[in-house]
Amino acid sequence: GYDPNADSSEYETEALDYIQPLDPQLLEGREDDGVTTIVCLGNAPFSDDRGPDGLAELIASGCNATVYNCAFPDSCVSMKYQNYQDSYPMDALSLYLVTASLCGGDYTLMEHAVSQLQDRSAAAQEALDTLKSVDFSQVDMLVMMYDLNDYRDGRSLVDLNNDINLLTWAGALNASIQQIQQAYPHIRIVLLSPSYGSYEDENGNLIDGDKTNLGNGVLPDYVQYEVDTAMANGVSILDNYYGTITQS
Repeated sequence: GYDPNADSSEYETEALDYIQPLDPQLLEGREDDGVTTIVCLGNAPFSDDRGPDGLAELIASGCNATVYNCAFPDSCVSMKYQNYQDSYPMDALSLYLVTASLCGGDYTLMEHAVSQLQDRSAAAQEALDTLKSVDFSQVDMLVMMYDLNDYRDGRSLVDLNNDINLLTWAGALNASIQQIQQAYPHIRIVLLSPSYGSYEDENGNLIDGDKTNLGNGVLPDYVQYEVDTAMANGVSILDNYYGTITQS
């Protein structure tokens, strides 16, 4: 439904959408099975509601597609530590290590990490079981959406000396996208940016993502780096920050 010539003059901001079709050469020799198969990766926007009114099921209905919801609650794009450690099992559910598992077909680390979780273990196990059931040779599209978790946790935006630094938002996105493109070049990747968000910190203070810098920029900075990363890797991104759920 994307119209590059649509008139958006009625809006106060311009959405940062970037739509990049998949190169037809990457589909040469691939037989279309007639089924649109989509895998969703991310956190709360997908994982909070896995029922018929959840985002993944709405995508399935709107696109007449088979959709696998493989989102892990409370996960982040970036890693918190350089190497996985049992004291923080959520790192194994970060975007890069999830894509490393699905690209390599080895879910050993993820299975171990999920076993270390407590209150989130059931939801994480459901997502992992779904992920393990997917035949990625038949997947047409991979949709990724993460909320403001990386921002809230003060994760770094970018390492200008290392564009695949997994401890940074942009670096983990870069490395994850490139990993998928190498293993499954036929899959079209679509990023969905975070939307506007605010929350109360442990002291009851309202944190406005649009204005509060927690040490690595405001939430729009994370959105801008996600847009830049998508464009650099030739994948599509739909901007929810300015295009759908805004502060107003």
